[in-house]
Amino acid sequence: MNADMLMFVAACAACKHLGEKCDANCQLAPYFPSNATAEDFQNVYQIFEVDNIIKLLNSVPDDQKEKTAETLILEAKIRKENPVHGCLAIERKLRAEIEAHEKELEMIQNHISLCKKMATLQMEEQQSEEELDRSSLALVSPSDAHFSMPGSGCFSDIETHFGVADFPLSGASLGIARKPTAIRRCS
Repeated sequence: MNADMLMFVAACAACKHLGEKCDANCQLAPYFPSNATAEDFQNVYQIFEVDNIIKLLNSVPDDQKEKTAETLILEAKIRKENPVHGCLAIERKLRAEIEAHEKELEMIQNHISLCKKMATLQMEEQQSEEELDRSSLALVSPSDAHFSMPGSGCFSDIETHFGVADFPLSGASLGIARKPTAIRRCS
């Protein structure tokens, strides 16, 4: 006996189901071997019948016949589980999941983009504040810088230097007390 004959000694799942003798010329033996579950072939047989199974397997190239048989088995199992929609039910479910994940991904990408824009704006604002601080410090030399409260700073220094009488409308000459509001720089 050669290797081909040894392979078909046991009846294939198709021949077992049909109650026929399996010989070396059995077209279904390579795709439904004897060690395959009888349920797989039963499902395929109920949906496609033997003649259609053989036609389908003969309609594809030899290198694709095994995948075709696997596809028939899978489709028959799914059709048994969902007789109304079969594979389309699974396809619709998977498409809905893909769409939901794509929407979620788009929302996450938009959120990341927004966060990046906010971070960029904060960095630009911080840099502009630092540049403003540097430029204002560069305009005021350390010896000329006077930090004072309103009424006790620049004008007070001028009034002291020139005298209050030289500034008749100043707050001190009118008897108006100045309220300190904020620290300001004089240049």
